[in-house]
Amino acid sequence: MRIQHALFVMGTIGMAAMHVARAAEEAAASGEALQEIVVTAQKREGTEQKTPISMNVYTGAEISQKDIVDLQSLTQTDPNLVFNRNGGEATLAVRGVTTNNTTEIGNPAVPVGVDNFFVNRAQALDSMLFDVERIEVLLGPQGTLFGRSSVGGLVNITTNKPTKDFEAGGSLELGNYEAVNATGMLNLPVNDWLQLRVAVSSRNHQGYRTDTYDALGSLPDRGDDEDSHAGRVTAAFEPVDHFKGWVNFQEETQGGTGAVIQGIPFVTLADGDISRQKPNLGNSDAFAWYGQPFQRITDKVSKWNFAYDGIPGGITAMYLGGYDSYDWRHSTASLSFFPELATPGGNVFLPIRPYIQTEEPVTQNHELRLTSSPDGFLTWQGGLYYFKEDNHLNSQGIENPGTPGAVPLLQFIYAVKTESKAAYAQGDLHVTDASQLTFGVRYSKDDTTRSGTFALPVFGVPAGPNGDGTYSSDKATWHVGYNYDLTPSNLLYAKVDTGYKPGGIESCGSFASENVTTGEAGSKNRWAANTMQLNAAVFYSDYKDQQIDQFTSTCPTGSVTTNAGKSKIYGLESDFKVLIDQIGTADVGLSLLHATYSQLSLPPSNGTPGLQSCARTDALGNCILDGNTMIQSPKVVVSAGFDHVWNTSSGDVDARIEGRYTGKVYFDPFNYNDTTQSAYTLLNAYVSYKRDNWSVGFYGRNLTNKTYLNYAAETTTGGAAEYDYSYGDPRVFGVRFDAHVK
Repeated sequence: MRIQHALFVMGTIGMAAMHVARAAEEAAASGEALQEIVVTAQKREGTEQKTPISMNVYTGAEISQKDIVDLQSLTQTDPNLVFNRNGGEATLAVRGVTTNNTTEIGNPAVPVGVDNFFVNRAQALDSMLFDVERIEVLLGPQGTLFGRSSVGGLVNITTNKPTKDFEAGGSLELGNYEAVNATGMLNLPVNDWLQLRVAVSSRNHQGYRTDTYDALGSLPDRGDDEDSHAGRVTAAFEPVDHFKGWVNFQEETQGGTGAVIQGIPFVTLADGDISRQKPNLGNSDAFAWYGQPFQRITDKVSKWNFAYDGIPGGITAMYLGGYDSYDWRHSTASLSFFPELATPGGNVFLPIRPYIQTEEPVTQNHELRLTSSPDGFLTWQGGLYYFKEDNHLNSQGIENPGTPGAVPLLQFIYAVKTESKAAYAQGDLHVTDASQLTFGVRYSKDDTTRSGTFALPVFGVPAGPNGDGTYSSDKATWHVGYNYDLTPSNLLYAKVDTGYKPGGIESCGSFASENVTTGEAGSKNRWAANTMQLNAAVFYSDYKDQQIDQFTSTCPTGSVTTNAGKSKIYGLESDFKVLIDQIGTADVGLSLLHATYSQLSLPPSNGTPGLQSCARTDALGNCILDGNTMIQSPKVVVSAGFDHVWNTSSGDVDARIEGRYTGKVYFDPFNYNDTTQSAYTLLNAYVSYKRDNWSVGFYGRNLTNKTYLNYAAETTTGGAAEYDYSYGDPRVFGVRFDAHVK
């Protein structure tokens, strides 16, 4: 029966494929075709289908249609990106590789670059996306061309640059939760050699969560809100032959309450351990956070890109760089719980103790690159890269806030300096017209210095040095690959890449750099006159010394970073698109992932010896977690969508429906039930009517109003004893008006 069932399924799939292929051929006969997308995944322009990298690309039109306004909304569509709020600060995971260390000494595992400018801080992942030309999600590692910390991959964002045509446009969205979102753009061709582009964006909505704690009888606070505003001015110029460039300046502010966390006291069992079953979460739209959290963010960034292509031999020299001044001020209800300070007979979280954090990182990127002519037996590029971040942190929890008896419960004051230098080169040997051998190498040198103090004034512990010192690491990463054009529309490739993330220092010691080696084989294909596309890749990663941040009561700061021994990761990624005549365009993305810790031992998650809930322990009482699934590594993710356009005499109606299924996600290496999100599905829909230079449409995301977690943890920082949770966006919907003139 199993053989008959398998034959039936195979036959059904085969018949469906034949029908799809026949419909695609009919679309080809009508002159329709899938769009060719230009990318810069290899730091030089090429098409997506000719770039031998597993990647997902989103054009400006798709970004607008899907209302992708930040990385969280991007991950609702992308099958390979996993988003984690991580207690208020965002992190990304790709291919099982991520970080849960968002402190001042952490580095991202999946960095985000905007016009080739990168920052270290997790807070920047909440930045707005507006007037964007293209988003490339490159699956990693990308350690040769892009360098530091891209062990999982990276998100490469390209903003729109000025053109030589006059353009003006704008949009207005009105939605539930009192959402009012607006964008504007003006492109001015001043003359033949100078063009200007101005873009602005404003996003506002009431909080998705209501604070049920109201001690003063005032109106309830709202959390998970948005109050963001940004503007960008870009100038492009070409004053003389062979020289061109652009410079821009952007400022963004964010206010409101920001992301909030639901804290639930630990459930203690008879043996003194805590329950690892998920507690009753109650109403995810309304819970108490016992304080008045806020965020105040100001981000000012200047970037530039200059190119000169008059060097003999067709060589182009480029210099690109920028400066970013980021001011982050954040307040949450203190996670610290001291029983002797609790209200008699009252809630363990009272009295209210705000935890106020300020970070002021100043970042600079500089890169000097030489690129050969795109023609010839050998094409190459190489360069020098410099990264520097100066960050100042002042954090404190306050006892008896707003009273004469106010005193810090605890206080951190740190200065952290991060510096990275690198040299790289990569070349392609065009062995035949249809085959290329690629090779590359990069050498990186990273230094981190931290100095500062930690104090517990409420217990009379004065400020003193805490984790001062310098940590240096260096690594040579490399790439080798082979590409073969089976036909002009069918590419086969195989490659091996390495990546590394620098180590660092912390209050209770240091942690080493982490390293990954990934082999990937894939194929990119177009058939039926560019109306059917299938891209697929398989990969295997050998991941060593993964940096894992773990809550513990054995360190004064409440957490330690540990290097896992080894992890093994393998999987398959594919995306399929087909243009069916008179029906529409269908797309399916699939990610199958197996990611487990091969060697990992961690102290008990609550840091208390004897309270472990571990199936296996070592001689030191640490939990042996070999075989556990890695955090943020769902085994299956499927995204699917269908788009149809009705062409009428008065205008075009475009309708799209899409969904994303995400398998079970663990937020903690222990794989406890209390820090797990079961599989879930999100559905989105978009409908628009376009006529001439204007359009009106409807958008809806998470249409079924699915409740799902994007963060879960057992928190013991500073003596706290609670389960912490934060949630993904609920159902949001609204109308959008667009206008564009040339």
